[in-house]
Amino acid sequence: MKSYTLDELMSDATPCAKWTRERCSELMGDRETVTAIDVLTCADLSDIDAIYQASRMMSPAQRSAAAWVLADEAQASAAAADAAASAAAADAYAYTAAAAGAAAVYAADSANNAANAANAASAYAASAAAAAGDADAYAVYAADAGVYGVGVGVGVADSAAAYAAGAGAASSAYASADAASARSMRVSREIFLTACCEVTT
Repeated sequence: MKSYTLDELMSDATPCAKWTRERCSELMGDRETVTAIDVLTCADLSDIDAIYQASRMMSPAQRSAAAWVLADEAQASAAAADAAASAAAADAYAYTAAAAGAAAVYAADSANNAANAANAASAYAASAAAAAGDADAYAVYAADAGVYGVGVGVGVADSAAAYAAGAGAASSAYASADAASARSMRVSREIFLTACCEVTT
């Protein structure tokens, strides 16, 4: 495996402007030369920095070996992403169903209220002998209004709960995406290191 001096790093394997001579010298410490394995096992480097620099130092055979493993990892991740997308779709359907259920509660309560209003109007149109019936109608209307209020409260609570569940699911999805990205970089670094250790040409 090729070893790089500081001068060679600066001329052959410098990937970007942030890899200054001072920074490379600091990371090399007392070593006169470094290899891709040294870079990949350096605790002071982030995953992305280690991968980026090591890829410039690796031989074509090592990069090819890493690429094949990364391709397999990408396929596995894609399959997992499909499964996650299906689960997310199921959550979305459940949220929609919950919202539809809340809307149905509103609609049912509105229909009951309209029917009660019609009943009250009929009671007003009744003869004086139905005055007692009017009182009963008022009582029924008041009772139904109370039920309507409870129904609306339940509907609002259901909607709020469904919204909170949806917001929680979205927050969880973002956190999962961040964790998956970090895991992907760690795995990629390990794959590069394995390729460097197993392929010596």
